[in-house]
Amino acid sequence: MKKILSSALFLFVLVLFVSVLFMPVIYVNAETHIPGGSIAKDTIWSATGSPYILDGSLDIPYKKTLTIEPGVIIDTNLVGDNRPSISVSIMKGK
Repeated sequence: MKKILSSALFLFVLVLFVSVLFMPVIYVNAETHIPGGSIAKDTIWSATGSPYILDGSLDIPYKKTLTIEPGVIIDTNLVGDNRPSISVSIMKGK
């Protein structure tokens, strides 16, 4: 009886180990949608909130700061001819 229990326990542990070893890895990314408009305060985009999906044009008013940390992905959710390119313009505000 002891031998059967130890064999069953060994088999259970082996199956559990193999299941964990070959378990598919699932990567979950946050996805932050940014509506069009202006940022109201100093803002930081970090890799943990990435990718940042622009739903429209984003303006950064004079004396406001948008900090984009390393590893951040920026994209748009528009497709085809409506998909704008992402560009940065630095202008002196009033």
